[in-house]
This record gives sequence, C-alpha cells and structure tokens, in this order.
Amino acid sequence: MTKAEQLGDFLSRYEVPGIRRACRYAPHLLWHPPYLQPEPLPEKVAEDLLAIAEFRALQLGTWLGTADGQLIAEAVEMATPPIYRADVELLIDGLTLATLIQQREGQKIAGALVLGVVVLGGLLAFGSSPAAG
Repeated sequence: MTKAEQLGDFLSRYEVPGIRRACRYAPHLLWHPPYLQPEPLPEKVAEDLLAIAEFRALQLGTWLGTADGQLIAEAVEMATPPIYRADVELLIDGLTLATLIQQREGQKIAGALVLGVVVLGGLLAFGSSPAAG
C-alpha cells in the first residue's frame, strides 16, 4: 500500500472530531445540518490526530522530512466526500500541521542523541588523554 492509501485507510476508519463524514450505511444521508458550534482550527485537528497511536505509526513526519501536500490531499480526497469541501481543506491543513509537529519531535530526539554522543565522545577523549593520567 502506498502512503496515500495507508493514510486514506486510516482516515476512513477513524473519526476526527469536527470533521463531517458520510455514513457508510446510509449513503442517501450525505448532507448533515451545519455545525452548531464553531469549526475547529487546524491546530485542534492536528492535536486530535497526534493523540491517535495509529496516526503516529504512519510516520508522515519524521526527522528527515514530512509527507508532501499532494500525498495528504490525495488521501483526504479518498476518504472524504466532495460535498464537504470545507472539511477537506480543514483536514488537509490539520494533517499537514500534524506532520510538521511530528517532524519537529523527531528532530528534537535526533538532536538530543547527537548531543549525547558528542558529549560522551568528548568525555571519553578527555578521560583517555595523557594529561588526565
């Protein structure tokens, strides 16, 4: 399965709070009344996605980079009916932000590991120098 297909499969199985979905068992009910509460922000969508372990396991944002916008848009289009254009855009923005956050987290971990290796190497080099003995 491609990354877009994996993400599309994830989105079709998980309910993202604030994102409307067509009911699988009642395709004639594609339209739902408008929200009674304000639409969520992409930051809230990203937060909700990052709280789901299976989303994190997709590794869309790693310390080396993030999934490109075309892949995210393709996956969202697979899982969301076109009638919900505003939700499609919100979900794309939320997913893009979530991958950036996931990337930053990976970069922090990688940076801490590199710093630890450098410090440890320096301590070992200093401890084994002839002046220290």
